[in-house]
Amino acid sequence: GPVMIRQKSLDPNQSIDVDTFSGNVELHVPDNARGTVTFHSFSGHLNSEMPLTLQSSSRRDVRAELGSGGNGSLRFKTFSGSVKIDR
Repeated sequence: GPVMIRQKSLDPNQSIDVDTFSGNVELHVPDNARGTVTFHSFSGHLNSEMPLTLQSSSRRDVRAELGSGGNGSLRFKTFSGSVKIDR
């Protein structure tokens, strides 16, 4: 099923890892959130209302920096689910 995460604060070294098969993921983070975003999916999509700086991408993988980057990580792995990052 779908996963919704609302983070009122995000520590600079905090990690969030989400694995789903077909459920969509919606992550709400504060405006000052920073870290590395890693997304792997067979047929899902990554959408972000927060600015991302693309580091690398392929048909099934995306790696990007959220904010000015940092030591934290946001890792998403799905088979057919999509991910949305929002405020």
